[in-house]
Amino acid sequence: MLASAEHQKAVSLQGKVGSISVSFESAVQKTQKMLVRKDQNVWKALVDTDVLSNYKFILNEWRQKGRLQLTEYEENLVSDLMADGYHACGQFYSALVNDIKVDVPINGELNKLSVGQVLGWRKGLNVFNCISLN
Repeated sequence: MLASAEHQKAVSLQGKVGSISVSFESAVQKTQKMLVRKDQNVWKALVDTDVLSNYKFILNEWRQKGRLQLTEYEENLVSDLMADGYHACGQFYSALVNDIKVDVPINGELNKLSVGQVLGWRKGLNVFNCISLN
């Protein structure tokens, strides 16, 4: 019981770390885009100040990475396409494993089951209660 509670706490903390990481990356990307918008002469003057001179290398790196980023429109488009792609891939997989049939002995008789049914049974989702694979 204790291990299960510790596992749940670890999963919860992992989720929080992931959320913080996403927020941090978002802030870094916004900063990188902001750095790109600065005029080159203004930029040089900024990074040569006493306050920022120690951070010149990383700031220049961030500015360079900012130049490589997509526009907000492009990022939204990629995000939408990724979601559509994942959804389509999931639908294709479901259709494939449910359309392919295999012979499975149940109570001494061969029955045609979908690969999805067999996989579900192998994962412990035995809704047949009488299936035995020989």
